[in-house]
Amino acid sequence: MDEDRLKKQLLTLRIIWAALLFGQVMYFGIALFVGRTMPEPDASTARILWYVTLAAMFLLIPLAYVVRLMVFLRGRKGTVVTPEAYATGNILFWAMCEGLAMLAITCWLLNRNQGPYLYVAMLAFAFQVVNYPTGKLMRPEDEGINPMLHDRRRGL
Repeated sequence: MDEDRLKKQLLTLRIIWAALLFGQVMYFGIALFVGRTMPEPDASTARILWYVTLAAMFLLIPLAYVVRLMVFLRGRKGTVVTPEAYATGNILFWAMCEGLAMLAITCWLLNRNQGPYLYVAMLAFAFQVVNYPTGKLMRPEDEGINPMLHDRRRGL
């Protein structure tokens, strides 16, 4: 793996990662001021929005990890993930988390900045922050086998 190519790929991914997080912070800031001017929602609407947000949380976060792993496994060469697969997998993961955060912030906005929606948004935001692109899976491990990509059926 060309080290300069890897560094450029990581820089691009880190810019995308930061831009996605910044967009969520900006949207939260807008919702903070606009939400107070929204009309009062009825109780059934608020309850339905909460159930939708919870269902999305329990579906999207695990699904994001599964989709990213599938992309990584398809785009591996030996025990190393190709830069293309690494970028695709991470961008898909971040997009799914961002979608959840935006849904939660929108529901919070529609409920006049009331309700537990921000907890879901913060959780999705935290998952994105924790999954900062380090590029570790694109580099061969010192021991020769990356445990995440180890395929016991093939003996890799």
